[in-house]
Amino acid sequence: MVVMSVVGKPGNNRSVSLRRFAFLLACLALTVLASAQDVDAYLRMRKQLGVKLPITAANLDKLTGSHAIELQGRVKGTFRVGDKVSILVDRGDDASIMVEADKIPDWLSTNDVAARLLVRATREDSYASLHAS
Repeated sequence: MVVMSVVGKPGNNRSVSLRRFAFLLACLALTVLASAQDVDAYLRMRKQLGVKLPITAANLDKLTGSHAIELQGRVKGTFRVGDKVSILVDRGDDASIMVEADKIPDWLSTNDVAARLLVRATREDSYASLHAS
């Protein structure tokens, strides 16, 4: 969110604020364009896997079998053991899920990041624990 305020005498302060606003707007545009390729790839994979919406907490708790899902939440942390990475995702319903991956993008390594992850979720039966990779 960009907030622009003009204070003091009109003229110098206003032109500085407008230049600053234009600079911030240009930076935002470059950021969006730079990440567009990643977003397009994500949307293509999402379509290829047949995922239409992020899975709800209730449906995730009832899931059995093996399904491609979109998991929406906040990444609370990551850690590496050997060549595997584990991602702790807060689902937002006072529950969390651990997702295993071979590698992750750098931006996901920071804590408290909102994310949507395409995940292969597997549960053998309704009493088994959920495995997500």
